[in-house]
Amino acid sequence: MPLSGNKGEWSEVYALLRMLADGRVYEADGNGEKTDKFYSILCILVREGGRTIEYGLDEEENRTVDGEALIDATSKKISEEAEYLFHRICEGANKKGAFGVERTEAFLKKLHRSGLKAPSGDKSDVRLKVHDPYTGKDLTLGFGIKSMVGNPPTHVNASGSTNFLFRTDGDVKQEWIDGSKKEEGGKEKSKVGQLCRDMHGAGVAFRLLGADNHNMQENLILLDDGLPEIVGEMLKLHYCEGISDIEKQISVLAERNPRRYPGCRPYYELKIKKMLSAYALGMNSAKPWDGKEDANGGYIIVNRDNSVVCYSTHNRNDFEDYLVKHTKLETPSTGRHGFGEITKRCDGTNTIKLNLQIRLRNGSDANIVPEPRRRQTTL
Repeated sequence: MPLSGNKGEWSEVYALLRMLADGRVYEADGNGEKTDKFYSILCILVREGGRTIEYGLDEEENRTVDGEALIDATSKKISEEAEYLFHRICEGANKKGAFGVERTEAFLKKLHRSGLKAPSGDKSDVRLKVHDPYTGKDLTLGFGIKSMVGNPPTHVNASGSTNFLFRTDGDVKQEWIDGSKKEEGGKEKSKVGQLCRDMHGAGVAFRLLGADNHNMQENLILLDDGLPEIVGEMLKLHYCEGISDIEKQISVLAERNPRRYPGCRPYYELKIKKMLSAYALGMNSAKPWDGKEDANGGYIIVNRDNSVVCYSTHNRNDFEDYLVKHTKLETPSTGRHGFGEITKRCDGTNTIKLNLQIRLRNGSDANIVPEPRRRQTTL
């Protein structure tokens, strides 16, 4: 059966080809700009179908797969295939669903690849054995791969496990309750954001009762016992006030200080950074987390200008700054994730579930216009 994937899955392949051709990956700073610092790649490890494929690189630009020399796959040839694939990704980026790339599929067979992505559940899409310029040592680091081509990817995926339960205190109108119900087939009768803004504007208070899933609640407490309440405040800003950018949310939370922290230290910023970083490196909303980081390297980003850069945990400040500046809360489908409906409890109070979904965001929504890539010389 021909390979088929979405832009994110094909971008994982593009990142592999680009790094295999260049033999290095540049770091980016907290604003998303490429720096002059880079990791020299010694080996690329990709998991597929229960096995690990090992791609070796050397300074003479020779490439091997599982110890064997790649035939008709010089670094120049790999670079040409990467450029071709990137343009195909751009063509399919704004289309819904999966698409095939026949030429790239044929080339992948030379690389001993039969699939497009890492096993589901892995935070680490690729592992790189690199020479670390900071320590002078060789390290093996796991990275998640995110594509900014087309619609930006999610950072925290929506699911039933990311619902948070709120009690709504005040005069909750019957029309709001009726409007929050779903028609047969799950069709949404009202937008949950507008419903929450109407209720908030009329003086209804949203009181957090906790995460609907105990794993989510306990994972957040493991990071910081104040995080469940802080995430509740973030959800209220998003749904009730339309403030979605996380950098702006941090500013508002610092000003209002709902947890009554003393002094003027960056409490909210540091705690939210800790949560965003945990989601990038290993935490999953639905499963108990022990604090271990699977993607211990950080993120590799495929940018709209065809560059591939990394945000390394070795420079954690820039990595966390990037996450804060390039993330926002988003409202997912209420029909799929079971939230947004006002429910009257037996004690007469009303509750509503609000869902947490966080998406990476581009600095611009401009159309993709890839520039011709200039091959970089080895330093």
